[in-house]
Amino acid sequence: MFGSNLTRKILWGGVLLLLFCFVGSSAAGQLYRYRDDNGKLVVNSILPPAAAQKGYDILSDSSMRMIKRVPARLTEEQIVERDRQIALEQEQARLRKLQGDKDNTLLATYTTVDDLEMVREGKIETVRASMAVSELSLVNAQERLSEQIGRAAEYERDGRSVPPIVSQKIESIRANIKKHQANLEDGEQQIAEIRAASAQDIARFKMLKGIVDKPDVEGDSSDAGGEVNP
Repeated sequence: MFGSNLTRKILWGGVLLLLFCFVGSSAAGQLYRYRDDNGKLVVNSILPPAAAQKGYDILSDSSMRMIKRVPARLTEEQIVERDRQIALEQEQARLRKLQGDKDNTLLATYTTVDDLEMVREGKIETVRASMAVSELSLVNAQERLSEQIGRAAEYERDGRSVPPIVSQKIESIRANIKKHQANLEDGEQQIAEIRAASAQDIARFKMLKGIVDKPDVEGDSSDAGGEVNP
């Protein structure tokens, strides 16, 4: 009987101890540190809604150590600016990766500057070959145009109307001439773009390889100083 009562007391004591620990732990809450409307630093167990908008610190009420810092909520303008900065950084990272890939391809494809120049001249030669065809076609079209215009003039001198077929040929030839002239202009533009792109690649290749151009030395050392005898 005595042992039973003792056991019961021990059990109840354990239960009370657990309840006490639970109550104590639940009572150990958080404190909030923020600045009020006057800019004064305040520590309170209650966080006003206005202070929550401006940002605050969460403290341990037992040690007063900061558990977490909650930043101020962003305005719509700040959110837009933040998103713009994120997009800008992402685009810059994409461009850096793209440039890195181009650099790797450049170094893997070419060994010397001469290689780059040889490829450039090959591309230009291909364009010039196409332009030569357009130039020949342009000359032939101009000759045909002169011929058809001559025929039309003969009809007019004889007081006759120019046949529609002749007028149509003249207009068709003129359209072909414009097309050939446009092809020649496009060819010159392509050559300019090839040269510009090649210049950029060569400059980048030299930078990656650490190649420094030697300065041009004008004149000869024998010309420096002294007088020239007649």
